[in-house]
Amino acid sequence: MEKKIGFIGLGSMGLNMAKNLISAGYHLKVYNRTMSKANELDQASITRCKTPAEAADGMQVVITMLSEDEPLRETVLGKDGILEKLPKNGVHISMSTISPETSTLLAKRHSEAGNLYLAAPVFGRPEAAGRRDSAGS
Repeated sequence: MEKKIGFIGLGSMGLNMAKNLISAGYHLKVYNRTMSKANELDQASITRCKTPAEAADGMQVVITMLSEDEPLRETVLGKDGILEKLPKNGVHISMSTISPETSTLLAKRHSEAGNLYLAAPVFGRPEAAGRRDSAGS
């Protein structure tokens, strides 16, 4: 069975994280506002999605790596957002550094939808996310 993850946010940090997941054998359903960022990924290991909902459709795990509260709220709660398609008992791992209020709101809305929300903010430089040796993993 192929290992699949939804992945949203291919900025400097997210792109390196996506490359590491692909190197670990995952197939990613990716969404990014600027989809040309996905050109830097192994094309055989990704499915390009037109909306966050499409990236979450059928996935047990969706990772977001977005830089600010409002884009994250829109990606999760907005039209064509993750909550439209994330299956029951699905897990949204938010690796964004966001406000406690946004994190609390997202946890509540995921719970109401029968899903799990995990706040796992990433701190550090994008170069560190790109390392593939034992010190960078």
